[in-house]
Amino acid sequence: MGMARQMSPERQREWHELRAFFIFWQRQLFPCGMPLDDPGHPANAVDRIADKFGASKALQGLKQAIHDTVEEHSELRGENLCVVDSALAAEGLLTFSEIRRRYWSKYRAILKRNKIRDETEYYLLRGISGDFAIELPTDERTQIDALLGQYESK
Repeated sequence: MGMARQMSPERQREWHELRAFFIFWQRQLFPCGMPLDDPGHPANAVDRIADKFGASKALQGLKQAIHDTVEEHSELRGENLCVVDSALAAEGLLTFSEIRRRYWSKYRAILKRNKIRDETEYYLLRGISGDFAIELPTDERTQIDALLGQYESK
């Protein structure tokens, strides 16, 4: 096995943020039913993969797992989203709304299209807009607010 690739500071930060989010998600918020000490538990697999292949390679798989998590919980909104985001924020972790903003292609598609098609998209943008811990660029926040206003006026 070759030497693990050195990660940039940005990728190291991303690795640590996503790893912490994923482990908390899998152990505390939406446990899969496996014993927490089972080596096959998704939260344990993250570190095992990083140990074997390096954090840089593990980050690729972790991003896919995060994307799958976002897709699997795409209907999370309203009060349930607030509860989940609050639990994550209380631990100093990225919120689910922030994870969606960063990693969910549907979010980018809405912004590119500049139109909310349905209630699911509405709640996605509303959750992102309502999470002021997310550091949105001003133009992106302005676009989201305009889209939400257009949808709400229908």
